[in-house]
Amino acid sequence: IKTYANGEIETHKKLVYSACKLQIYMLYLVFIPFVIRAEYIINLWLGNVPSYMVEYGRITVFMCIVYALFEPIRTAVNATGKIVKFTLVPDVFYLISLLATYLLTLWTHNPIVFIISVVAFDMLAWGIRIYYALDVTVLEFKDLFVKVIFPSVSVAVFGFLVCFLLAKFTSESIIGLLLLLVCFTLMLVVIIYIVGINKNERIIINTIARNAIKRYV
Repeated sequence: IKTYANGEIETHKKLVYSACKLQIYMLYLVFIPFVIRAEYIINLWLGNVPSYMVEYGRITVFMCIVYALFEPIRTAVNATGKIVKFTLVPDVFYLISLLATYLLTLWTHNPIVFIISVVAFDMLAWGIRIYYALDVTVLEFKDLFVKVIFPSVSVAVFGFLVCFLLAKFTSESIIGLLLLLVCFTLMLVVIIYIVGINKNERIIINTIARNAIKRYV
C-alpha cells in the first residue's frame, strides 16, 4: 500500500508477485505432504471417518493455496481504493453459487458433488476477482502468469513428485510422517531455489545467506 501511494509502481508489483509466491511456497511445506498422506493423517486425527473426508481434505488444501495466491492481490486492490466491483460482484455470485450448490446436493445426495461444486463456483468467483483486480490495479495478467502462476505450478509438480517418491520409502507411522516432512522440506527448498524464484530473488537470498553465515559461523 505504501509503495503504491508513493508511486513506486515497479517496487509495488514486485512485492505483490513475491508475496504471492512466498505464501504459496510456505503452504506447500505442509499441504503437499498432507495431500500425499491425507488418509493416514485424517484417520490419525479423527479416527474412523467417511471415505469422502479424504477427498474433502485434499480439495480444502487446494482452495487454501488458491486463497494464498489471491491475498496479496487483494491488498493491491485495497491500495487503489477501487473496491466496489471487486467485492460486490463476486459476493453476489457467491449467493447464487450457494443456492446452486444446495440444489445439486439435494438432487444427487452425494457429498462429493457438493465438494466439487463448491470448488468450481469458488474458482469462478476467484476468476471474477482477478478480472476486476487487473482492471483497477497496475498488475498485468502476463506478469502474474509468468512470475507467479507458472513458477508456483512448476514447484508444485516437482514437489508432488518428490513427496510421492519419498512416501514410498517411509512408513505410515508418526516417525515415518516426521521423516517425510523433514526430507520433503529440504528437497522443497532446493526445488524452490532452482525453479521457483527468479534471478533477482536468488541474488537476495544468496546475500542474506552469506550475511547469516558471516554473522553466526
